[in-house]
Amino acid sequence: MIEIVAGVGIALVAPQYSVYSIGIGVLTKLYHIKTTQSKSNPSTPLASSHDNISNSDQDITLEWNNIAVELLTKSKSGSSKKSILHSTSGTAKPGRLLGIFGPSGAGKSTFLDALAGRVAFSKSIEVFGSVTINKIPAGTSDQRKQAYLVQEPVFFSQLTVEETLMFAAQTNPDFRSISESESVNKSKERVQELIKKLGLVSCAHTRVGSASERGISGGERKRLALACELLGAPRLIFADEPTTGLDSFQAERVIKVLRKLADEGFTVICTVHQPSERIYEMLDDVLLIAEGGRVVYHGEGRGAPNEYFTKLNEPAPEHVSYPEHFLELLTVDHETAETVSVSSSRLERLVNAYNASVNQQISGDESPVDEATASTVLKQPVRLGLVSQVQVLFQRAWRQISRDKRLFLQRMIPAVMSALTFGWIYWQFGLSQSTILDRMGLLQVACINSAMLSLVKTLYIFPIEKDVVQREQSRGAYNVLPYMLSKLAADLPVGAIFPAVFGTTVYTMSGLQRSLVKFGSFLLIVTLESFTAGAMGLAVGAIAPSVQAAVALGPNMMTLFIVFGGYYVNAESVPWVLRWVPNISMIRWAFRALAINEFDGLFFDVSGPADAATGEQALARIGIDYAEMGGSAGAAVRSSIGYQMRILGAFYCLTYCLLVVKKPKYAEPKVKQSKVEIELIEDAGGDQTDHIAEQNVAETAGDKKNNTDVSADATSATS
Repeated sequence: MIEIVAGVGIALVAPQYSVYSIGIGVLTKLYHIKTTQSKSNPSTPLASSHDNISNSDQDITLEWNNIAVELLTKSKSGSSKKSILHSTSGTAKPGRLLGIFGPSGAGKSTFLDALAGRVAFSKSIEVFGSVTINKIPAGTSDQRKQAYLVQEPVFFSQLTVEETLMFAAQTNPDFRSISESESVNKSKERVQELIKKLGLVSCAHTRVGSASERGISGGERKRLALACELLGAPRLIFADEPTTGLDSFQAERVIKVLRKLADEGFTVICTVHQPSERIYEMLDDVLLIAEGGRVVYHGEGRGAPNEYFTKLNEPAPEHVSYPEHFLELLTVDHETAETVSVSSSRLERLVNAYNASVNQQISGDESPVDEATASTVLKQPVRLGLVSQVQVLFQRAWRQISRDKRLFLQRMIPAVMSALTFGWIYWQFGLSQSTILDRMGLLQVACINSAMLSLVKTLYIFPIEKDVVQREQSRGAYNVLPYMLSKLAADLPVGAIFPAVFGTTVYTMSGLQRSLVKFGSFLLIVTLESFTAGAMGLAVGAIAPSVQAAVALGPNMMTLFIVFGGYYVNAESVPWVLRWVPNISMIRWAFRALAINEFDGLFFDVSGPADAATGEQALARIGIDYAEMGGSAGAAVRSSIGYQMRILGAFYCLTYCLLVVKKPKYAEPKVKQSKVEIELIEDAGGDQTDHIAEQNVAETAGDKKNNTDVSADATSATS
């Protein structure tokens, strides 16, 4: 990160070296990342054995031991830790559908992310415990071959369902690892198989759509996301609230798909917010999480949980469904102080009973490690080559851009309307002294308009596209470089249309110099500035967490560039603290190039000694001097274009670096030490291992003895 920041910093201070400095920073950072990865992730026989992966029908058993998640909070009084998920252990078995549910904010999604190895890496979040797959440490999500269905899947809106799956098949490294020698026809067969299996036949040729454009339904979108995940033939499936936002029919249909997968031998784990009775009956096992991330039951589903709670004097009342009754038990009623006290004490009793029953069931199961089975969920990526990645990504990007007629009109109509408005206001310039300021005003608003139209469009689109790209990057589909190359190549021909239409209309109506060379230079400068503003939008969108944040940040940055654009404030009048801003202002360099291109060779009507007779004299009054930029008008225009291109390259490099650095990273579970262990290690330098072990055994025995009376009835229900 230091190398990249240094390169960008040099670029901001001295834009003449921007491309070189950022390029060196990028290469240094990439070399550092590659070296670090090669040192920290050495290949092992298990991870490199291709023969072990060939059998994708092996059963997968997921086990977790003392999994807990804590949040570090800071305040004026100091720092403290808050338990998002309390320590819990359990198992998810093949051929069974495990449903996790509880009240809102109980920690269901956090628990699922901890099991899936998808807890986002952060200095304020710590994950403890261990997760194993067939007795093998599971690692983080990017090290496994598994399916993870997110709550709100996002796709490229202009691709059809079939095209989306075909792209996923071409770029999914897990799918390529099992079909490297298969033909494209074989990939199509796999896609058609999934379309039929997940009930997507009726919408196979329908565009996916988006929130603002009609496409497939919410249930079909969830099933499409699951189909994309299943391309790599994983045997372990996670689904984070797959019924959220769906009606009862679509929700039940999605759960039926998961139920069918479990019947085929998959290990399926899902969270459900408010399951209906019919959805609840499809679950083989349930795990109930109460407020505060505390587990109160984990075992067989259907009637078994009610039998367990009946022994704890909490049976389900008549005419009340099991899911409703369980959610009531798991929730603290905050209506009055009395209800809070009653529900809290009840919940505390249920948590203690479950913990006691779990302690009594602890056994020394040391079953042998099945490496052949575990290797079915370890990633064996077979990624496309650079050229193939660019080709596949370009096809998707071109389809997205060329098919989006709505976006095309949203960009074309403002470009035409603003061009007609400016052309009408500045209709057919003459050569009087008053037209000097008019010409400068037109050139300035032309720069601002072209930049803002391109910037705002990018800010509304790229943050959403970035979410798709980061999700695909997290599973190793492709690298950032081919994505950037393909995106720029696809956007070039379409993106040049709008500034060209705007520039042609304005130039013709306003009566700027009738010269083919000057007209071509005008279009080149306006188009280049439009792409530079778009590149700035990419950088802002890459760093902003949402569309709203990007839209709030981008125009404010552009306002600063407009103020120091060379027309409102002279460069020599800028405070020394801000004198670097004009050097990176795309508005300034575009305006200088347009002004020199237009005013060179003009002779104005003179009525007094204070009037400017030539265009060169008019430019000198706003601080633009040919001699400082090459000595001639042509050299000065080329110099300004060169600065503009450097800024363009700097923003592209910055976007690339941000996408590389912001690639999703996940937290590795750690072993949690007790306060006694920490104190002993600090006092004795870690030489008290035997004493710690003996003390832990004694504490465990004491806990079991104290909890025996509480758990006598609970043990038989959860065994």
